[in-house]
Amino acid sequence: MNPSARLRREIADRVAQALLASGEAREVWLEGALACGFAHAASDIDLRGIVDGTLPAWESRIVDGVRVDL
Repeated sequence: MNPSARLRREIADRVAQALLASGEAREVWLEGALACGFAHAASDIDLRGIVDGTLPAWESRIVDGVRVDL
């Protein structure tokens, strides 16, 4: 795994753990280029949150300079 992909994986893990710990999501799935092994220095992070009930008002965010799409 290249350094850019490694950084993105670490960020994805942190965001996913925060969503799970807060109870906002029951599961968090990694999708997109990072999940397929094609992430590079300009890649964003795509996460899909699985929830029970009403959908949260999630928005994209920037974490350590990387865009995270929920």
